[in-house]
Amino acid sequence: MSRERKRDALFQTEREGRYLWFRITLVGTEKFSPEVSAVTIFFPKVSYLEYLPSVYSENPANRDFLDRFLAIFESLFLKLILQLTT
Repeated sequence: MSRERKRDALFQTEREGRYLWFRITLVGTEKFSPEVSAVTIFFPKVSYLEYLPSVYSENPANRDFLDRFLAIFESLFLKLILQLTT
């Protein structure tokens, strides 16, 4: 049984530091064991907002919303972009 479930996460606040700690909880059964084949982390966070005119970034509340909204499309296009660059 092979089910590929892709997950993504967006850290909304800017963090400083050298290390990133994260936890993955895996749950299996007697017949099936979970498997993590890859984890991809982008740091610093890539944002499509950087490609828009600065008028879209002037208001901090609007900038935060637009940054999170554009992140939806960034995750959708990530697989395609990686295929084109390799």
